[in-house]
Amino acid sequence: MGHLKCWICGGNLIDHYPETYTIREIFKWWSHEGYNFSQTVLKQFNNDEKISLNTCQECGFGMFIPPVVGSDEFYGELAEMGQSWYYLKNKWEYGQALVDLKGCQNILDVGCGEGHFVELAEKQGMKATGLELNRDAAAKGRSKNLSVDIQTVEEFSLAHSDQFDGITLFQVLEHLKEPVRTFLHTLQCLKNSGKIVITVPSTEGFLKSLPPQLANVPPHHVSRWSCKSIEKLASRHNLRILTLRHEPFWHYGFVPQMVCEYIRRKTGIDLWNMEASMCMRKIINFLWRAPYKTLLLSFPKGIPMIRGHSLYAVLQK
Repeated sequence: MGHLKCWICGGNLIDHYPETYTIREIFKWWSHEGYNFSQTVLKQFNNDEKISLNTCQECGFGMFIPPVVGSDEFYGELAEMGQSWYYLKNKWEYGQALVDLKGCQNILDVGCGEGHFVELAEKQGMKATGLELNRDAAAKGRSKNLSVDIQTVEEFSLAHSDQFDGITLFQVLEHLKEPVRTFLHTLQCLKNSGKIVITVPSTEGFLKSLPPQLANVPPHHVSRWSCKSIEKLASRHNLRILTLRHEPFWHYGFVPQMVCEYIRRKTGIDLWNMEASMCMRKIINFLWRAPYKTLLLSFPKGIPMIRGHSLYAVLQK
């Protein structure tokens, strides 16, 4: 039996670094973390099918096979239960994109959530449109009189070819069953010389130092990305890379968790998941505030040898 081929570069996908789960195990994991999905969602994912991470030997792209993706109900309930973290109003990548897209007049934000970046772009004088499939999130954006359409980019591209000079895909590609197909439909909406901003969780950032994260497996995240996979994606579709870098690691909330994981490995004491975990996490996060502000002021662009959670790329058509 031949190897599966990488959707990015055509290399071989190999499961020699396997993460293997069953769907039922993953939802027990969600429940253990306090995320209790409705019976409607549980029935959609109520099976013992095994899914395994397969990684490309050439570019490092990873894909869970078979690719089990979240339903509308799954994302709606997750966003509701995770209100404190799921649709953040201010993210590091938003500020970077506003700088990198300066001069663009017409912006498309694919997977815009509640429209936070659409709103920021409009405040900068840009015309901005969002696409979002989560109807509850889209409704919140529309309630602020933002232009948010509920349709796929595949559908949207049919009537909006070569229309936008700036497009953003913030934390979108890793959720998709066919990320390259969606990316190509997105490119159809981009004018020649236009810019597309992509952010994805990085396999080369500090996530690799942590045990597997619940939000980084199906049905939430279906694929894994590296610098080389972004480079291959760009070269295969004749795009120029203007920027490719990691966010500063302290801009994401995993730093306290990383410290706790280090303590657990050295001492066996699991501070992050103790019985009074919520109280402990609040204390740890409070203690993190002072060093966070110091690092932010001292190294606003990050420290290159310490890679953060996400890859940030700006590509030009």
